Amino acid sequence: MKNLKKIMSLVLVGLLCFGVMGCSSDNSSEPTEEPKVEESTPTEEPKVEESTPTEELKVEETKKGKVDNINVDNSEGTLTYVKHELVKDYEGKDSILVYYDYTNKQDETSYADRIFRPQAFQNGVECDFTVLSDDHEEYSNIYKEIQKGTTLTVAYIWLLSDTTNPVTIKVTDQSSENLFKNVWQEQELQLN
Repeated sequence: MKNLKKIMSLVLVGLLCFGVMGCSSDNSSEPTEEPKVEESTPTEEPKVEESTPTEELKVEETKKGKVDNINVDNSEGTLTYVKHELVKDYEGKDSILVYYDYTNKQDETSYADRIFRPQAFQNGVECDFTVLSDDHEEYSNIYKEIQKGTTLTVAYIWLLSDTTNPVTIKVTDQSSENLFKNVWQEQELQLN
């Protein structure tokens, strides 16, 4: 019985080795066929346009980086910084209210948060969203849908860790054309 197990094991090992050798990618024994080359005489050399470093830099500047005034523009809409003010949230905590003009360029109705992601940072840390205690038209406009060609002022509110250090606002373009391209702009806001 022990001999039968040894023989069966050797047969299985042999079959495995044979299978591995059969699946190897060494095709050196097979005849190779040379690729066919069609000869033709070019009638005209193709023109290659070269871009200058300054042209490439301009594209990068519009896509991403720090700016004096946020203005993120794409084929679906535009979000432009208008102003900011210090306010108190519903719990009486220091907050910043940032106003933007949102323009819809799409054929269907849309709202700012569908295309853009605004954020605020203070002391290197992202600020938390909060809520206003009173009715505020621009703050209420965040989720109002607007028709093509319409511009509406919207406002976002974030909690502050202090009222002296500057706040950096960032808007990320989440349009279908730029969703995976990491397109954003940042702007520093002084609180004094």
